[in-house]
Amino acid sequence: MVDLHPVEPGVRLDHPWMRSSRWGMAWRVWLAVLIATMAGLLLILGPQGGIGGFGGLSGTAAFPLAVVPALAGVLVFALGSRLRRYSPITQGFLLGLAVAAVFVLVALVASAFDSWGALYLVYCPPTFVACAVGLPLAIWSTTRIGSRVCWPVAGVVLLVYAAVSFLNAGGAFDADPFAG
Repeated sequence: MVDLHPVEPGVRLDHPWMRSSRWGMAWRVWLAVLIATMAGLLLILGPQGGIGGFGGLSGTAAFPLAVVPALAGVLVFALGSRLRRYSPITQGFLLGLAVAAVFVLVALVASAFDSWGALYLVYCPPTFVACAVGLPLAIWSTTRIGSRVCWPVAGVVLLVYAAVSFLNAGGAFDADPFAG
């Protein structure tokens, strides 16, 4: 049977995450969700064209990169001490549900005034996944082994995203290489 009201923390008491301040949790989650969102955008748009190809990085990518990590960081700042009692995976799922719920609420409010408000619903599944991956990654990054893995991976994702964005701004992905 699943205990929905755990009294013991889901993370060991001697884990560095348990000693983190609310601000420490918030900035780590912000950075981890930002990296997860960047990696997700690179995977979704993809070099083979994906959904619009890398050309989609020019306009639509700015919104999830600005809003999703900031919203996740604010929610962890507000709710982080309450989330600690759950396991890292459950914490990530709960954060993903909370951030996706905010997008649903924004979509409902915006669609009452504009016809494009339902477009926010498109962001819900990727937002959930980015937060569900980002928060456990942030928890793992506080350990010695996790920091040896997480920071280099974050640097590689950031460099690849910056390079692809730079090439996209230069028009490298405008022409179809397979056109006859």
